[in-house]
Amino acid sequence: MVKPFNANHGRGISIHLTEPDQVRGAFAMAREHSRSVIVETFVDGVEISIEGLVVNDELTVFALTDKLHTGHPTTGSRTCCRAGLPRSGRSVRATTPSAL
Repeated sequence: MVKPFNANHGRGISIHLTEPDQVRGAFAMAREHSRSVIVETFVDGVEISIEGLVVNDELTVFALTDKLHTGHPTTGSRTCCRAGLPRSGRSVRATTPSAL
């Protein structure tokens, strides 16, 4: 996976890269969105976001989202979120404790 360091909304992200030319192209695309680029291993699976605030070492969770990916970000497909909906038989609430 190659992605801009400080972009958002899936801009400039490339995944499932298998050839050196793909990585070079993805790096160049990511640089269009940020001066710094992150290159990391892509891990396929459920993506969960936790929005919260830590005060005095105490976490308060405001929102949990189980993200539904509808396509590769570079093809113009959208990525959308579903809050609290089950995926693969596990709800966000059931998955969250293991993520924390």
